[in-house]
Amino acid sequence: MKVKVSRDPDGVWKCRPYLGTDKMTRKRIRPSKRFPEAKTEEEAQALAEAWAASLAPFALHATLPYVPEVLYRYIAFRDAEGTPYNTVRTYTSLVRCHIEPRMAHVHPDDVKPYMISALYEELLICGGRNGSGISPNTVIQMHWFLRKAWRWMVAERLSSFNPMLSVEHPKAIKVKARAYTGREFSVLANWLNEAIKAPGMSRSEVLMRNVAFAASLALWNAERVGEVCANIRTDAELFREVMRVSYTAVEKPGGVVRQPRTKGGKVRNVAMDTGVCDDIRAHWEWQEGYLPTETKAHPRDSLTICTTYQGTIMRPSMVSHEFSKIRDELGLPEDTSFHTLRHTHATWMLLNGGTLADVMERLGHESSSTTLDNYAHMLPGRDREAVRAFRAAADRVMERDWYS
Repeated sequence: MKVKVSRDPDGVWKCRPYLGTDKMTRKRIRPSKRFPEAKTEEEAQALAEAWAASLAPFALHATLPYVPEVLYRYIAFRDAEGTPYNTVRTYTSLVRCHIEPRMAHVHPDDVKPYMISALYEELLICGGRNGSGISPNTVIQMHWFLRKAWRWMVAERLSSFNPMLSVEHPKAIKVKARAYTGREFSVLANWLNEAIKAPGMSRSEVLMRNVAFAASLALWNAERVGEVCANIRTDAELFREVMRVSYTAVEKPGGVVRQPRTKGGKVRNVAMDTGVCDDIRAHWEWQEGYLPTETKAHPRDSLTICTTYQGTIMRPSMVSHEFSKIRDELGLPEDTSFHTLRHTHATWMLLNGGTLADVMERLGHESSSTTLDNYAHMLPGRDREAVRAFRAAADRVMERDWYS
């Protein structure tokens, strides 16, 4: 890499080597470094060449030798590998909102473990937009992201050591899954049963019925909102009473797309109740009244089960937002959301004889630890056995004649 030194107006020697063009921004990458210790041009040239040699790995990746830029390059690498779009978006947000403002011109080799720990502490105390701090679980998410990123940096010679090996794992706040109670379930289920049969065909009525139907599928099939929005007609094998869950609806700048991957990374076949299958058939028949002519010309099998007025994929964020409005109108707890439907399904399974293995398979969790963390406390057997054991001990003591 050729470098040429020049002098700033204050007389300090500097250089700005060319590292290539950023593939995303199309901007020329030219980092700058000053050498105030150099007394002559020859000394400055030697220092500049040594510094430029250390930049060779960064030139190979066409990135600036600063932590945020290297992390963005790592995210681009993960994206090219096929990492889910929502994960890529989360990583990008973590770097843009929390790392870039604090390490804008820090070289990866200059990062020490105490700096990462201090970053976590600052984020927990005052890192949120309102200055009140961010969730501990968000900090944990950042921790795992940085651990993987720094392993990649070391492997690519973008960092000479991995500071994350000495950073203590942040402590999580475990929040148990919230499920609807029997009364809350009854209120919601009765409303959904009426809403998914509403005959209206106006734009607002079509939206409401499709949102209600998405909620009903989530409640009965334990699907995530993105999975419900991505279900197409061929996924519903009504003759087998099975829903194949293998795609997720993802919101990108250009619109909504079906991503061939679920959050847990698993393709699963979810058994459906006969009544749910009947509801799907009735829903398809009703949709014929509003689907545009050009949509009808396409194969029916390619249509999503829940659609917009134009017959396109519904935005998961919009479905969640509309469900929250329904929740408020029904007087359901404010700390519940569309995802509570899935938690309710899993919780009621466990309370009525289902096992953790059943829940893990039906919900498509990537690991058993996820299922255990969320639902182990709902298993009824252990506490009931404790009651039986105490009763047996109490009966034995009371049957004994202590005065004989």
